[in-house]
Amino acid sequence: MRRRPGIIATLAVAAALQATPVRAGSYGTELPFAAGTGARASGMGLAATSLPGAPSSQYFNPALLATQRYKAFEFYRTTLFDSDTRFHSVAYVHPSLDWGALGVTVMRLDVSGIEERDDMNVLLSPDLENSQTRLLLGYAFGVLPSMKAGANLKVDHQSFGEYSGSAIGVDIGFLYST
Repeated sequence: MRRRPGIIATLAVAAALQATPVRAGSYGTELPFAAGTGARASGMGLAATSLPGAPSSQYFNPALLATQRYKAFEFYRTTLFDSDTRFHSVAYVHPSLDWGALGVTVMRLDVSGIEERDDMNVLLSPDLENSQTRLLLGYAFGVLPSMKAGANLKVDHQSFGEYSGSAIGVDIGFLYST
């Protein structure tokens, strides 16, 4: 019986010391929009899921639209990695006193200068282009004085050379403040 606590403690320490990779092998598998939108959120390391006050907060949590008191526009543009990769976004929020707030965000990533080659490594085109666009249409309202709820209709479109595709999704978010 005396050995049991020692064995349990040893097993607990061994389990805690296990090296578990948190995000091993995920590089390049995320969508480019995972970086969010807006300079404020980027400057805070994308810790913006409960940060009110910016139209682009719709991307992080659609319920944040209900915290906006004034109409607002936000424009954001940055060059990523090199001069051939550009990220743009435009966000607008239209609050109402009675029925909540509407929001629209458009995000776009443009990449140019991609070389297209065949299976024998022969250059087919020196300037293949890739573009990805995301449209968010959102609505949020106050459920209670301390609780907000919101939803986004999300439309994604990607074109790469002669190929293209689109998809639709829905985001739902809640915000509780004390």
